[in-house]
Amino acid sequence: MKNACQAGWILLLLFFDPTAGHAQTALDKASASACECAKKVSNQGDAAARHQAMQQCIQEAFLQNLSAFNKEYQLDLDDERKVEALGMELGKKLVVNCASFLEYSLATIQSPENAVEKTATGSVEGKFKRLEVKDFVYFVVTNEKEKEDAFLWLHPFQGSEDIFREKDRLKGKTLRIEWQEYEAYLPKANGYHKIKEIISIEIID
Repeated sequence: MKNACQAGWILLLLFFDPTAGHAQTALDKASASACECAKKVSNQGDAAARHQAMQQCIQEAFLQNLSAFNKEYQLDLDDERKVEALGMELGKKLVVNCASFLEYSLATIQSPENAVEKTATGSVEGKFKRLEVKDFVYFVVTNEKEKEDAFLWLHPFQGSEDIFREKDRLKGKTLRIEWQEYEAYLPKANGYHKIKEIISIEIID
């Protein structure tokens, strides 16, 4: 379940609960349970202790709802890909809906050992295709040759609240993205890689 934490480490706090008004799924139940646990441990101990406690919150929430996961996904715990995918979805829901987990995630990323060095800046125009959750959250756009490029959404920027609220209507719209390049440690890749962080987004059409 390590990837459940990794997937959510730098997602921005969203402004509504997308599951409101719908029947709770296993992921919803596990997310709610893990969030309650996260609230209790978010200020306990040092960074290492909080990291361990947060991982335990996620693991326990997953196991508490194992029968629901088995029912919905015919889950085989030996199927590492499926378990990892569910872990990533759980991590995504946690950061989307749980302020305590988000605060922990941002604090982890912004800690000295995860410091990044700015190397370049630039801008690009492209058509919005999707939001993508990997180690981080990315805006993915395509250019005129249909080549995809991904830009990291790490910090709030001017207009970011409006952009997020309109995200479901952005597909196919042309965006101008200002970015700055960093070399940062990516947990899933277990090494340092160059990433382009969003400074601003402008909707062109």
